[in-house]
Amino acid sequence: MKFLLDTNIITKFYDKSADGHIQIRETIANLNESDELAISVLTLYELGYGLANAPGDMKDIVLQKFDQVQEDFLLLPLPPEGALIFGSLKKALKEKRSLEGNTKAQRRPSPRGHVPGPRLDSGDSGHHLRGSTDLRTET
Repeated sequence: MKFLLDTNIITKFYDKSADGHIQIRETIANLNESDELAISVLTLYELGYGLANAPGDMKDIVLQKFDQVQEDFLLLPLPPEGALIFGSLKKALKEKRSLEGNTKAQRRPSPRGHVPGPRLDSGDSGHHLRGSTDLRTET
């Protein structure tokens, strides 16, 4: 089976203090040898953005993880037709946020700081693997 891991999973995979780190590591360790793990080039771009925004004293550590992920996982390109889907989704999200911004004063903040609205990740249409690990299978 093939698995496409999103940025959240990759971040938690390398961050020992992250919620879900142990569960993600155990899930991956229990996969069959024939299973393939991959990330998309978009995940790598998002990690690059994280590196650019890392505090100065953390840049070396984040850079090491950025390099390590490229060694640990297969890097998949994005198909050109995906750009049209991405553009439509991003536009819809921008419009939704704009509408939510107009009613922001009427809402109370969430007790946990959660920002309402859709979450887009690389596996929204995939199948969950063992609970809430967010590992997705190729469909």
